[in-house]
Amino acid sequence: MATTEENTALPATMKAVVLTGVNQPLELRTVPVPQVTPGSVIVKIICTSNDRGIQEAALGHARFTFPRPMIPTARAVGRVAQIGPDTTSLAPGQLVLVEPHVRARDDPDVQILWGMWDGPSAQSKKFARDNWTDACMA
Repeated sequence: MATTEENTALPATMKAVVLTGVNQPLELRTVPVPQVTPGSVIVKIICTSNDRGIQEAALGHARFTFPRPMIPTARAVGRVAQIGPDTTSLAPGQLVLVEPHVRARDDPDVQILWGMWDGPSAQSKKFARDNWTDACMA
């Protein structure tokens, strides 16, 4: 698929795997499709991983925490479906790798693993809870 200059029209909702808590079964839910905002792109996922760390966290065996409910996963491959108004190097249709390591723009010490771990500090946990609960299993 070649890249295009225009954003792809997206439906209002999508199916997603949702983790509601420790020792809870994964649920298949219909959730709203996120809206593209400045500093972001929407990626249509082609393939995602089922990381062992997510399984360990879901079973309560991991030594890390995560926000709940959350759409889990660690990394994925997909195509850019929509770009934010300030995007300069990505284009709709472009093949991309989604990596889970996220740092806050204004504080590099605030770090999380998107869809898996909400970080070591109160600031990182707030950052994850307020911005990064929905990962790639959608």
